[in-house]
Amino acid sequence: MSSRTAMAVIAVFGDDVLRSEDATRALSSDLTGVQDVAVRLEYPGGEARLGAKGQGPEVLHAIVDYAWPAAAPLVAEAVKKLCSRHKRERVRVTVGQDYVEISGDPSPEQAELLSKVLDELQK
Repeated sequence: MSSRTAMAVIAVFGDDVLRSEDATRALSSDLTGVQDVAVRLEYPGGEARLGAKGQGPEVLHAIVDYAWPAAAPLVAEAVKKLCSRHKRERVRVTVGQDYVEISGDPSPEQAELLSKVLDELQK
């Protein structure tokens, strides 16, 4: 990983918690092995309840550390692919205080905003 990194928190929200969790895991899988990108999965409130996959208010988050700015376009492409595959869910990408939320195929404006959010190096 390069000496300058950025971190994005990516969460998938939808009516079906298991489907949303599966989508988050699919994103993690897509980014695994991509050079200069590291992904870990976390529940914001800590571990999920024992034996309760996807249950409760916790939504699984993908914490994506990426080389900035080189890997930002790779993360953006993975998010756009996720949005296209999981059109019913909302995907929220947060970098620092900035975020973008996309449902379905991203419009050109949403794709541009996604790239802008991922390209910003938060101080």
